[in-house]
Amino acid sequence: MSSFASLHGGLLVRKGEAAPSASKPVIVRGNAHDPFAAQRRDVVRAEPSPAVRPARPDPAPGEREVRATLRLTREQLRRLRLASAMLEQSQQDLLSRALDARLDELSEGPLRNCRCFRRGGGTADDGCSRGGEGC
Repeated sequence: MSSFASLHGGLLVRKGEAAPSASKPVIVRGNAHDPFAAQRRDVVRAEPSPAVRPARPDPAPGEREVRATLRLTREQLRRLRLASAMLEQSQQDLLSRALDARLDELSEGPLRNCRCFRRGGGTADDGCSRGGEGC
């Protein structure tokens, strides 16, 4: 005799006529044999120490962070993600620091005479020549 139940037309139900079975399945627990119990071993997990991330500087009072969109090539994105993972720094922090470094480089180079471009910016009151020589 087969250990499988036989299938017959009496098991079919028309659409919309289905109902739950009268009996609920019985789950037997207890001294059930676990074939994988002998293969299990306790493993000691080596947890790396949590990385200490430098705190992001808070924006100056009255200064809000704004959103900007940046288009990257697939290769640039791959390298950014890899650097972020390996250095355990956010992509935002990496990009912000790189942008600040480049802007500081420009303010010491080709835009060194423009007071508007320096950190903190310039105003007309402090002699900024906006649109004039060096700006």
